[in-house]
Amino acid sequence: MVKKKKFISAILTTFLVILAGLVVFILWPPIMLFARLLDRSEKAPNTISRWGLSFLSFVSGVRLTVEGRENLDKKQQYLILANHKSAIDIPVLARILPIHFKFFASSRFFYIPFFGWGMALAGYIPVNRASRVKSYKAVQKGINILSRNQASLLIFPEGTRIEEHHIKRFKHGFLWIATKSRKPLLPVVLEGTLEIKKKKERLFYPGRVRVSILPPVPTTDLTKDKWPQLRQKLEKQFQEEYARLLTLRSD
Repeated sequence: MVKKKKFISAILTTFLVILAGLVVFILWPPIMLFARLLDRSEKAPNTISRWGLSFLSFVSGVRLTVEGRENLDKKQQYLILANHKSAIDIPVLARILPIHFKFFASSRFFYIPFFGWGMALAGYIPVNRASRVKSYKAVQKGINILSRNQASLLIFPEGTRIEEHHIKRFKHGFLWIATKSRKPLLPVVLEGTLEIKKKKERLFYPGRVRVSILPPVPTTDLTKDKWPQLRQKLEKQFQEEYARLLTLRSD
């Protein structure tokens, strides 16, 4: 009976997500274009994007528990580090982080009608992983955004979506960005998004997502010789915090 109720709830939630997604993505490009014409600072476009993504996380049935909000300074630009378990991770982050941030996304998404146009107008950064030159240019664009205090930048240091209940080894790309931009790292640990939407699962299952915003890590004195130590420290921090959040599950 419990499994049946959960399945019915997932069907209803998925229907709402599809309906809401169609509305959001169709309206996103014209609203974003209008907002960008009115506000060159990108504050209005960013707010609109955050609202849209936050709304999608809400209709996906995400119930949030957030720790560490006091570690976030709304006036500061960060290189945001988060573990990556699900497609719902970015909507959840948009809902809990009241700051302007950009993120990298596969260039193929930008060719999707309406959805891709909205992403481009929002200033998100396309990455063509098949080309090292284009990937380098995308990363450089992210560094420029941070260095010029235009926005924070979100990156998944594991490099890809990990559909397992542990944290994998971090790639070194975020260390290069941090060294070049000198912006503090903001570690954000997510737990529970994997149960809401897996990559090969078509349904969205409502559930609890626990988020822990950890204290920022300064990088003003970061040099390449310090990369191994910092990467190891952050990996351990993420692993321990993710394991702790797992123990808090009650629903």
